[in-house]
Amino acid sequence: MCDHHPECPPIDQPGWDSAHVLVHHAELGWSMLCNGAIVLDAAARPATVTPLRRRAPRKARVPLAA
Repeated sequence: MCDHHPECPPIDQPGWDSAHVLVHHAELGWSMLCNGAIVLDAAARPATVTPLRRRAPRKARVPLAA
């Protein structure tokens, strides 16, 4: 994956986190390094999700007598 010279260290070797960043998504909190590692940003804040409001249960409809 890496075409730098010297080549960036593979994920299973010391110094793997010194590889160059290929893709960075600050809004999602992650980056992909050229050695294939995905680095998660611990400071990234999760998106705010509005909880669903629960509805009151519907009353059973009783058919009208004819």
